[in-house]
Amino acid sequence: MTLILPAAPKNFYDPSLTTLKDVLEAVNGFTVGQVTLITALPENIEAAWAEVGVGGDTANGLNRGSAVIGHGPIAGIIGPILGPEESIGENGYKLQFEEIPNVPIYIDGSGTTTAVVIGMALVVGTDAYAAGTDDYLKYILKVNNVTLTDDSLVTIPGVEIIINYSEAAAIVV
Repeated sequence: MTLILPAAPKNFYDPSLTTLKDVLEAVNGFTVGQVTLITALPENIEAAWAEVGVGGDTANGLNRGSAVIGHGPIAGIIGPILGPEESIGENGYKLQFEEIPNVPIYIDGSGTTTAVVIGMALVVGTDAYAAGTDDYLKYILKVNNVTLTDDSLVTIPGVEIIINYSEAAAIVV
């Protein structure tokens, strides 16, 4: 095997990806980590629970963040595993999240109102929304804008989070 620079050993990637996987797969009470479908970015990512969080006690738009219109329990996470090779020859590592079928959408209960989803938030599982904290937000993923209708069911597709090491550096002499 030929080493192509930049490069890093697995121990560069593994701690953060494994920690993310462990915290999202952990059952907190009765609730595992959740993927929430969000219609807006949080005002402050450091204090975003009120906008993107959700609890296991959520029903009909109650006990969830103001930007959330649907959520589902994380079905499974594979990894960390070797990621795809980038153009500079470095692989990095990734987590693969399985799809989540039959996620109910609740906007206002009318069955006709629509909203545009712009992202997904990965949050730590909690039985009670009020017990969640800003630290429970772990990651926000961008999605291609999709319009969803109240009272529909959607499938959240499987996604990957890939972490690559760096780019080649130029030293000026």
